[in-house]
Formats: sequence, structure tokens, C-alpha cells
Amino acid sequence: MSTIDIHPGYLELRPFAFYDAEGRIHGTGIQGWKASEENCPKGQSVLFVDADRMLDYVDLTGEPTVKKRPSFDGAFNPPSVPVETESVLAGLPACSIRFTGPETGSHAHEGGDLVVGFTSPGVYTITCEPFPYLPATFTLTVTA
Repeated sequence: MSTIDIHPGYLELRPFAFYDAEGRIHGTGIQGWKASEENCPKGQSVLFVDADRMLDYVDLTGEPTVKKRPSFDGAFNPPSVPVETESVLAGLPACSIRFTGPETGSHAHEGGDLVVGFTSPGVYTITCEPFPYLPATFTLTVTA
């Protein structure tokens, strides 16, 4: 009978998180740490911690650390405006904006104050994911 040498890193199970250069977590699980290192996607790094892909991110300001994604607590000011009048969502990080309502579309936001105005009255739902914040949804009422 022959014996097979298996690296202990394949047998020692650890939770892992694959993350990118922004700290966004792309995959999680539990497997041998050696397998996690070998299977880490190109352009990503691995951190041996328990993490939730949707609710956590990797803070890269020092030693990589998993943290909970905070909520973005902004609100449109004012929350209701007449047509062709602007409302401001202050301090929104760069992200893709989607809006639905009487007018529908999307917009690449470069970060900073988001200033919007619509030409059709109605209730608009604005959604975004201003990473590392959680996805957010806002409502803006536009009156005639």
C-alpha cells in the first residue's frame, strides 16, 4: 500500500474572503487555506476571516480588516420640489444612479453632491450603491 503526501494546508479548513483593490468582497466560503490561496481569482487577494459578501467590505486603510458596510444616511433636500427645480443629496460617494418614475434612466455620479431635477411631476425612486456603503434607495416627489 502506498501513501500520498497531502499538504496540511488542504486539510486545515478556514473561512476566507476574496476581495479586490477597493475592498469589495467577491467570494466567501470555507476550505483548506492552501486551496484558497491557489484559487484566489487574478487581481484579488484572500483574507482568512468569516465575512458576508453583501454586508461586509475589507477596509484597506491599514492592515486589511473586514468591517460592516455602513448605511448612507443622506436624504434629498428638499424632499419635494416643483418641476424643473433641483433637489440635492449631499455628499454621495461615486456610484451609478438609477431613477424610476415618470422619467426613467441612469447616471454615472462622480461623487459629491448629487443635484437632480425632473421635468415631469410624480414620485421618483432613486437607487444607488455608493460603496463601501450599502445599496441605498431614496424618494423624491416632484409636483406640478
